[in-house]
Amino acid sequence: MKCKCGGAMSEAETIFDGFLVNCLKCDKCGSMTFTSEQTKELMDLKEYSGKISGTRKVVIVGDSMAVTLPSKLKAMGLKAGALVDVKLIGPNSIQVKFKKN
Repeated sequence: MKCKCGGAMSEAETIFDGFLVNCLKCDKCGSMTFTSEQTKELMDLKEYSGKISGTRKVVIVGDSMAVTLPSKLKAMGLKAGALVDVKLIGPNSIQVKFKKN
């Protein structure tokens, strides 16, 4: 796909409305756009966000600490037993990433 400036559009990630989403980004001018599938994904994220956001309690599981995740995440493809990447992103923040199966 070509950009209006003549550059090539390639897959990228961006923060849009507070969500990390896929987009198409021009390698020449940096312009970003979304495919219809990417737009649907963003709309779904906005819908799910209101349903799963909230405060959770840290619990002890064996010798580890854990936070329970709402079952509504199943609708986004998360399953029990899935592997997730956990990353410290700030003094009071972690990021949990999972891949859809």
